[in-house]
Amino acid sequence: MRVRVSDPTLLQALADDLASDDGFLVDEAAADTLVVGLIGSYRGDTVRARLEERIEAWRDKQRTAGNDVTVTVAELAPARVVLVDDDDSFRAMTRTVLGYASGIDVVGEASEGADALRLVDELAPDAAVVDLTLPVVDGIDVIRRISASSPDVRIIALTGSEVPADKIAALEAGAAHFVTKRRASLATLVDAILT
Repeated sequence: MRVRVSDPTLLQALADDLASDDGFLVDEAAADTLVVGLIGSYRGDTVRARLEERIEAWRDKQRTAGNDVTVTVAELAPARVVLVDDDDSFRAMTRTVLGYASGIDVVGEASEGADALRLVDELAPDAAVVDLTLPVVDGIDVIRRISASSPDVRIIALTGSEVPADKIAALEAGAAHFVTKRRASLATLVDAILT
């Protein structure tokens, strides 16, 4: 959801209020706008209703403090994501887990690097979640090529490797985030995709 505040000086107060709820992911998109996602099995109208309820309570606090503020909420298209991992079970689990997050739509999957590059080119996703150990074309090369050919695609390296050199290589190749499979949680992964 996109949330716009009539008084930009109050934007951080609203962001802090929403972020205090474990279910909301909040990112500042502009001087007067937040992008807000919700983790959990919430869908469609339920997400909007919960967000609007929370915003109305915040707005009431602001009015009590003498701040007349208008807040508007608008739907955002879900982030379109391509998953790339040679482990079919892990890829299926990741797809299932991301299905619990509002604002994410897995639009394609690949088990090796060459297929991943083709899918990103064909589907033009918003994000690609890429394992580093892939057959044919390795993950670092996939990240580098996606960064060069599709610079608007947010790339998340999701890997079993905890080697610092792999993290450095992934980030230098163009990954926006580096997430280890051992420490990955729904919130961590959703946050990396959406922010």
